[in-house]
Amino acid sequence: ARHGAERMSEAAALQAVGQVGGAAVQQKYGLNPQVFEVAYGAATKVGRELPHSRKQESEADHIGLVYMARAGYNPTAAVAFWQRFSDYNKKAGGSAGPAFLRTHPLDDVRIEQLKQWLPEAQNQYHPK
Repeated sequence: ARHGAERMSEAAALQAVGQVGGAAVQQKYGLNPQVFEVAYGAATKVGRELPHSRKQESEADHIGLVYMARAGYNPTAAVAFWQRFSDYNKKAGGSAGPAFLRTHPLDDVRIEQLKQWLPEAQNQYHPK
């Protein structure tokens, strides 16, 4: 899905905007551009990069589910795996930090998405 290339392009664009914004803040208000760049960096991380990362992880889960079905693996095993993984995480103390700071979807979200995609994957599942 070219997620790496997407991230590199997006990072370059966000960095350029941050630098231009920092220079504009310095010119207009006489403020240190690094203050703007730090605030801008934090805002783009939470507001753009992390949600986009979670979206890409979900997309990768969807693609993986379909590929595993095409390869002859029962796609229902993916749901069972994530349920076991979620149970383990809960017993081990859960996930650290709030959901909006995570790079990956919450386990419960992943499980629900996999269940939604399961009919599509099942249509492509042909045991070998």
